Amino acid sequence: MTAYLERTLAPLARHTREQLDAWHARFMREVIAPTILPAARELVRRHMDAGDLCCIVTATNVFVTAPIGKALGFEHLLVIELDTEGGDPLARFTGASVGVPTFREGKVTRTEN
Repeated sequence: MTAYLERTLAPLARHTREQLDAWHARFMREVIAPTILPAARELVRRHMDAGDLCCIVTATNVFVTAPIGKALGFEHLLVIELDTEGGDPLARFTGASVGVPTFREGKVTRTEN
């Protein structure tokens, strides 16, 4: 998993956050938003209204997943967390991950903590 993350996250470090955010906004508009069905939004809303703990748990990184989770109304995400310059969450990505990756047994570890 470490080698996979190093390879797949490296491109994020080659671009500014502004450029990455612009690309992701376009991805959300053109690809993701049209595929989020009203029934999906209603299902999430119904569970939240019932007081259920709703969380996305995925081996996808936070950069990709956070806007999708927000669009669906999720408050909680367990994702591959990304390192940023100086630890500033709004700074440029370093191309590395931090913490336990939410992959295979890492999903169990993260959901138990």
